[in-house]
Formats: sequence, C-alpha cells, structure tokens
Amino acid sequence: MKVIAGKFPKVLIQGINVPVLNKENHDNYIFPDNIRFYTAGTIDYQPKDKKIYECQPFPNSGFCSQWSSSANQYEPGIGFAWESAWTLLN
Repeated sequence: MKVIAGKFPKVLIQGINVPVLNKENHDNYIFPDNIRFYTAGTIDYQPKDKKIYECQPFPNSGFCSQWSSSANQYEPGIGFAWESAWTLLN
C-alpha cells in the first residue's frame, strides 16, 4: 500500500495472520461465512477470539448453523450456549 503524507510517498508494509485450517473431509470456514452449510465436523475459525472450533456430532450439530446478530447463543466461543454446539480445538 502506498501512503502519501506531504511531499514524499511512503510504502506501508503490514503483515496479516491467516489461520491454517486443516482437517480431512470437512469444510473449513471463518465464522459466520456460509453458516447454512455448517454440519457435524465443520471446522470454524472465530475471528473474535482467534480460536478454532469444531461443530459437534448429531444431535448438537443442528445448533452450529443457528446464528444471527440478534441471536448469537451458539456462536462459537462467544454465545452463552456455544459449548452445546462446538468443541474448542485450539
């Protein structure tokens, strides 16, 4: 990114960390992207706490795709009932 301050242009270099999500045969998402596809075994990165969660098996897996900004009880690591839907991986 080029930043111009006064007469002299400066180059701003800023690194970003992108989590590596690896688990065979499961989809990986950054919460809440594509939430309608979350099923048992879905691996999900929660940017709010920078942790990775896995959607629990049936029958709890149904909670993983239940979220809105006004109803976040199952939001991984955030909602009051997140442990009913998700398992913290790291």
